[in-house]
Amino acid sequence: MLLPDLELEKFLKFLPPKPYGIQADISRFFQQVVFSKPDGISAAITETMEQIEEDQRIPVIFDIDVSKVSSLQPDANTIPAYFKLLHDLKNEIFFENITEEAIVLWN
Repeated sequence: MLLPDLELEKFLKFLPPKPYGIQADISRFFQQVVFSKPDGISAAITETMEQIEEDQRIPVIFDIDVSKVSSLQPDANTIPAYFKLLHDLKNEIFFENITEEAIVLWN
């Protein structure tokens, strides 16, 4: 995602905090959070920002990996339902952590 503005909070809700007592802008960051839900599904949320491009756009990666370790008997109903759970959680995380202004960038 290339953002047109240095005010990242206009687009992203999941941002690292700025260090206390430091009067400076963040020029790069990398953060990762992994959590597990009671149903056994895990999600790793990785977000990084690189140096500002020459055209002043901000390169940001917002990656969500969801998984569940389990033993299944593969059949026509089990596998699609399993992937739907993963897909729905990934979408929930994504859309809860970007702003409406970010959505407009893709439309």
